[in-house]
Amino acid sequence: MKRLFITLLILSSHSLLKAQKGFNYLDVAGGTMIKNQLVSEISYEWVGKYYSAHEVFLEYAIDKGDEIFKKQNDKDFSLQDTDNSTDTIIYNPNDHIRNFMVGYAYKPLITRNKNVALNLRTAGSTGTNELDFIASLSLGFELNVTFSNGWVWTLREKNQVVFYDPQSWRIGLLTGIKIPLTKD
Repeated sequence: MKRLFITLLILSSHSLLKAQKGFNYLDVAGGTMIKNQLVSEISYEWVGKYYSAHEVFLEYAIDKGDEIFKKQNDKDFSLQDTDNSTDTIIYNPNDHIRNFMVGYAYKPLITRNKNVALNLRTAGSTGTNELDFIASLSLGFELNVTFSNGWVWTLREKNQVVFYDPQSWRIGLLTGIKIPLTKD
């Protein structure tokens, strides 16, 4: 009888046991990239089996450019204008290069310990830099620290290659929060 009970328990365990499924999150992040670029992201993330996550995101990046904030006595004013009567630099907000992208990211779990998780973040996105079509692929790491109320602090290391853009390589750090929406 004991063997029969154990055998039935083992055979029916596939229907009793399920892999962990987590929360759905609203994610807001921002940070800086090498070569004077600021990046912000807003995304919707859902956690699948075994803590691997999927994410749909909107990304806004602004390239401040090295030429915009030159000192007044420099002779090259390629991206800025001067007012000769007062010798002041006139700031032109159109000198920025803005990128708008939408994309998808898959984040398989690398390791997890209590409330800290490390994921590999692979993403692809498409969009515009206000002049042309651009596309990007990115690979990086994401460190998540979960608090008792379900909110998550995140730190992302981002390595991104952007096609059809003057600045093709972007490397930087983003930090943000994930707000839990619903639990599956």
